[in-house]
Amino acid sequence: MRPEFKYGLGAGLAAWIWLALEEVLGFHTTHLQAGEYGFWMLPAIQFVMIVLLLRATHRRLTLGRLEPWNAAIASLLASLVFCILLFIGLAASLQFLNPGWLDRMLLWEVTQMRAAGVAEESIRNYIVATRQAYSPYGLARVCFLLQPLAGTAVGLVVCIVLNLRWEKAHLVKP
Repeated sequence: MRPEFKYGLGAGLAAWIWLALEEVLGFHTTHLQAGEYGFWMLPAIQFVMIVLLLRATHRRLTLGRLEPWNAAIASLLASLVFCILLFIGLAASLQFLNPGWLDRMLLWEVTQMRAAGVAEESIRNYIVATRQAYSPYGLARVCFLLQPLAGTAVGLVVCIVLNLRWEKAHLVKP
């Protein structure tokens, strides 16, 4: 199995475990204030996956230099595998595991916004934007467009860092 698929599957399974853990810990039911930070774990899982993938790829090279286009393709493929599993997990969570979560979260957010004195038009716009973001189309846009592009960009940055570290370690002193 190619490393991109192996690391993508591992990260996707880690994302599923995190989503299940969020449900068990009540981030979507009783502790909504903690739940608003819970989704930051998903990009963190993707970032760690890309770093581990590119470090393993870099170690396998005989010349020691990872080409940026190889890093970009590897990061994109691994991110796509990760994002397919992420989309399935998020859609299943929103449709089957906790279908009322979005309404509870919006009620909690609107209550906080009204307490802060936010204008009603801004609150309505927020509700519409949030419902669109968590619709199947919105999830697909994030999972199949934004996350893979972000993963590719992270892969290029990690490639530069790995190459700089390798060159620094193998610099021949006169």
